[in-house]
Amino acid sequence: MNLKNKKVRRSNILSMLALSFLVILACANILAADRPKQLDMPADMTMGRSLVGSDNALIDWEPPLEKRIEEYLSVHAEFIKEVCHPKDVSRYRGLYRGYFGEAVRIPLLNEKKGEIDYEAVESSLPEFSKKHRWILQEIAKLKKNSKYDISGNIKSIQALLEELLSYKYQLNNFKDDNDNDKKIKTETEKQSKKKLQELFTLYKEMVDKISFMQNYVFPVDYLALRKNYDNYNNKRDIESIKKRNRIFLQRKLLEDGALAVKGNSSDRYIRALLSTLYLRLENHQGSVLEEDVRYDLSSLLKVLPAFVSNNRLVVISESSKKKKKRKKRQIRGRTLLARMEDWKNKNLHSWAFAYRLVKSSQKSRQSIDLPKEVTRDPLFKMSEQAFANLVKVIAIKRHTLRDLNFVKQREVYRFWSKQPELIQALFTLETILFNEVGGMDNRSGCERKDIVQLVINRYHVPFYTSIAPEDPFFNYLAGGENGNKEEKIEQSRWLNLLFKDGEFSFTYFFIPLSERIYCPLTTKYAKTLRRGNLEIALSMLKNPRYDFKALRFFSRHAMLGRIDMSSIWADYAPIELRAGPMVEEHASDIYWQALLDQDYDYLDSFSGSDGKIYHTLELATGKNGKRSTLLFDGNLEASKEKEKAGNSREKGDFFYFRNNQHFKYFCPKN
Repeated sequence: MNLKNKKVRRSNILSMLALSFLVILACANILAADRPKQLDMPADMTMGRSLVGSDNALIDWEPPLEKRIEEYLSVHAEFIKEVCHPKDVSRYRGLYRGYFGEAVRIPLLNEKKGEIDYEAVESSLPEFSKKHRWILQEIAKLKKNSKYDISGNIKSIQALLEELLSYKYQLNNFKDDNDNDKKIKTETEKQSKKKLQELFTLYKEMVDKISFMQNYVFPVDYLALRKNYDNYNNKRDIESIKKRNRIFLQRKLLEDGALAVKGNSSDRYIRALLSTLYLRLENHQGSVLEEDVRYDLSSLLKVLPAFVSNNRLVVISESSKKKKKRKKRQIRGRTLLARMEDWKNKNLHSWAFAYRLVKSSQKSRQSIDLPKEVTRDPLFKMSEQAFANLVKVIAIKRHTLRDLNFVKQREVYRFWSKQPELIQALFTLETILFNEVGGMDNRSGCERKDIVQLVINRYHVPFYTSIAPEDPFFNYLAGGENGNKEEKIEQSRWLNLLFKDGEFSFTYFFIPLSERIYCPLTTKYAKTLRRGNLEIALSMLKNPRYDFKALRFFSRHAMLGRIDMSSIWADYAPIELRAGPMVEEHASDIYWQALLDQDYDYLDSFSGSDGKIYHTLELATGKNGKRSTLLFDGNLEASKEKEKAGNSREKGDFFYFRNNQHFKYFCPKN
């Protein structure tokens, strides 16, 4: 077999990063609060059996499907006309730009009162100092040598990955029928484990060589940070809030990076991935290369050279005066030294703000000597009153942004609550699909169907279908001075699913995607995607699949540092990997030819939820190095015995690949 590591078909580097940024906004803030451990299903909708036919429909709408879609789109057009006002979008974006500066570094003890947690801010001051010293050290190194060639390191790591994949193939397809076979397998495991240790050594050498791509603490355990934060995030007592605030500020310091272009294209995702991979390789268990590690390392090696280059090309998006849409162009990014200098200045400014904030409280318990660079910051030229006014303005902007978001969501809620249940359900489902999945799905809509079923599962759990008094949105609906006590929110279960606090992060006021709730995109692509989402939603409402029991999901690919939330959600178990639809016979000829020619890379094997063993293969699909990732359920060794594709097809079938790095689903353990 040719196990040479070849290029796969992917988007260009910056497109991938932009996509990761959008997905992380949509997924990274899913909370780990205590959730119901069992589905409270109707008696005729028992979990564990597939329901087919309108008799088991959740909402049994009348065909034809196209008519139902047009009815919804007609209401949707009215909704946009009534609720989506350009001035609201402009106002939101203006407030967001004002908020997304120092406001994110002001932790609060009480959201309503705007009470600042000065102790948490004070605890972060020593960390600013450590970070400053580290940045200065890296700047000094860059002044001596600003050119870093890691091509040799990358080639060595890639060659070792090929060897490890070869061992993986042998171990996953090995038949230990006799004692001699068992001895060979044991020796193979020993060699593979040795190569894994060697892989960590090579990786460490490369990372040490580009220390400016690390952080002032390295490696950073981003999973532990997230886990610690989630432990306190949903607790209301004052001590938990204080601990959460300290962890939050620590995360802000460590989840950071330099900018290739001012205000654009941060490298913090790459820095975080460097840390996660370091820890995973250092603590790798077993003798077989884990697929998550291979996936992360392969993708990192493709983009890393651009981030350690002084001549990196950066794609920027800017407004076009002649056309309403934005246009993209390439420019040269700043040098490594310029990027680090900018990062130093950004850290100094944040340090100055934190210091002045603590001193303004008159509760500081420690004396910290500041370097002159900090005291030169414009913030130190402000009088105490002027700084107090600045903090007040920031607080007002934050409150105004939050209030605007909830007010607009209330308008959305009240508009759709007047519609029939089917229309409400379609709005909730297509809005979730549009913002959580977007275009990251195959033609058969596997991920969108699963997300719809997940929401349907939640529909039968009272926790998800209620807006509770402790949910911030409640005060804007039925409680508080902003609400209407006559509003019967318990009747709008589908809308409650969408706006339930902490479940879909695109509803948060500090997530830019939130504006799409009240001003959905109406581009040609958006309309096509929306129509496809509606088809899937209608189909699933009529024929739900309750054998799919998921209640939660996340995208590891989009998480900062590619952390795996599985260990955080202790009450939930990951659902087994599944294959996509079978490849059509007329389309599989090219894959069979690649299989017979041994022109493929073996990546992994797994046991699917259907009990079958699937092999993940990267097959040649044409000239110019074009390759596709698919699943094969046959015997790879047996497929070598046939010379013609027609005779070999009895040995297995090809299936479309579902990337669980993008969507991983979880169901309650009990």
